[in-house]
Amino acid sequence: MPMKVSTVRGREFGAALREALVSAGLASRHAAEILDWDEAKISNLVNGKGGASQVEVALLLGVCRVEADEVARLLSLFCEKNVSGWWQQHGACSLSGFAQS
Repeated sequence: MPMKVSTVRGREFGAALREALVSAGLASRHAAEILDWDEAKISNLVNGKGGASQVEVALLLGVCRVEADEVARLLSLFCEKNVSGWWQQHGACSLSGFAQS
């Protein structure tokens, strides 16, 4: 089995998924029970390591009652989770506050 590696995009996805679980009032163990998953699967997802299909992620986001526009954003991010590289806009961060030389 290939080693699961965390990337910047994967960690951004994981942080948003963790936030969705908290907003829904769900512990990862409870979400895993609802979906009949091993809790390690959710742990891998929130730690940016993948371990689920896009359909499984959509099911988890549904259990968390995530809004449709956020589901679309997260599924897009999930599809890019294995792209390595650190330079990307993250969340509300932007370069507008930095002085141009």
